[in-house]
Amino acid sequence: MFFGVTSCSISQEEAEKQASAFYEELKNHNYDAIQSMIDKEGLEAAPWKDWEKILMQKESLGGLISYEREDSYNVGYQDGLSYADLRYTVTYEKVVLYEFIRMVKRGDDYRIITYSYYDDKDKRVEFVKSLK
Repeated sequence: MFFGVTSCSISQEEAEKQASAFYEELKNHNYDAIQSMIDKEGLEAAPWKDWEKILMQKESLGGLISYEREDSYNVGYQDGLSYADLRYTVTYEKVVLYEFIRMVKRGDDYRIITYSYYDDKDKRVEFVKSLK
C-alpha cells in the first residue's frame, strides 16, 4: 500500500537519464549502486536478493555492449505515482535482449519499480500489456 501522493509530472529526459545510469552501473557490475535505484515498492514486490540474482544471472550473457532506447515511450499516473515506461534493445556479447523499465517519480527522484527482459520482443509486448 502506498501512502504518499505526488502530483509531479514525469520527464522523459530525466527518466532516460536514470535508465542510462542503471545500464552503466549494470555494465560495471555495481549492484550496490543499482540497489539504490530500485523503488521501495519494487523491493516490496521482490526482495533485493531476488533483483540481484536476476542481474547477476545476466553476467552469463557476456558483457553489456550497448543499449538503445526504442521509440516507444509511455507515461501515466497510477496509484498516486507518475510513471514512465521505457523499452530498450540491449546487446550483450552472447545475445540481444528486449528490456523494459518502469520508472516512478517520488519527489525529485526517479526510481525503477519494474525491470524485465526477454529474448523475444513479442513476449515483452505481452508483459507490458499485462501491466495496464
